[in-house]
Amino acid sequence: MNPKPAPAVPTEQRPDRDARITVLVTGATGLIGHATCAALVAKGYRVLGATRGAEALPEGCEPVWFDVRDAAGVLESVARCHVVLHLAAIVGNAPCEADLQSAIEVNVGGTLNVLEAIVAHRKPMIFASVANVEDNTPYAITKATAERFCLMFNRERGTRVLPVRIFNAYGPGQKSSSGKLVAASLEKALRGEELQCHGDGMQVEDFVYLDDVGQALAACVASILADPPVSLAPRTIGTGIGTTILEVLHTIRRLTKSESPIVVRGARAGRNTRSLVAANERILLDHEYVSLEEGLARTIAHFSPDGRMGTSEDRRSEGPRRDSPL
Repeated sequence: MNPKPAPAVPTEQRPDRDARITVLVTGATGLIGHATCAALVAKGYRVLGATRGAEALPEGCEPVWFDVRDAAGVLESVARCHVVLHLAAIVGNAPCEADLQSAIEVNVGGTLNVLEAIVAHRKPMIFASVANVEDNTPYAITKATAERFCLMFNRERGTRVLPVRIFNAYGPGQKSSSGKLVAASLEKALRGEELQCHGDGMQVEDFVYLDDVGQALAACVASILADPPVSLAPRTIGTGIGTTILEVLHTIRRLTKSESPIVVRGARAGRNTRSLVAANERILLDHEYVSLEEGLARTIAHFSPDGRMGTSEDRRSEGPRRDSPL
């Protein structure tokens, strides 16, 4: 199927001779970045994917080489687009706890570099935030701080930044080392290892499939460029459906035909939210979301029998890993 043409822009607004709207995606080589870039390309946008050179970009993206910690590189690249979609981050509590200084430099400092660049070039931006902004974990704190800077820039410096709070995203390609429940539990279930449940397992979360996240973020581009402009109050990407942690683990056991025991551990430090489900009035994209059962089945299909992500054939052809935060 040929991509649908994106709306053209007046010649005087184009960063170059391409008539399409150009979207600069930071974090294009990451999990959500790949899904979002694919959705943007399918909609006919020209997509510039930020890379540091070693990571594989999604098909149809044009590479731009910079690190979000490099203010000069960010400034130069933002000049080439019409809108920025800022996804770059060190993702997950475990990686952030392992190197808190780098998490601050990337998640907060990198965002500030992008904000200064959109001020200089008068570009709108979509910022990927997190749903658990009130939690006292390193990841949540760095992302919540960056979101507050976005709102401050809107108020004090006249920027147009739309913060989008993404709920518990999961899907093929997610690394178990991120500490995310679905990825870690699927890998362990397929290996017959114990499934860990932190707390009593009755915490309720909103699990949203990766492709739905990509579609919703791609829809943000049209929203941020709309006339009249959309509200810049934070929006959410989630299904509006809550599922307990224990329900997720039991579903994983059933779908993988695993006999892995579920072991209850102590609650994670810093987790303040008992229930984290997207409010329907704040959900960004109104469409039929992939159900948790279907999304888990699709994700399981990408694992090999030994519990590794991707079949042996996938691993031979996948090229560089797609997990770079930058």
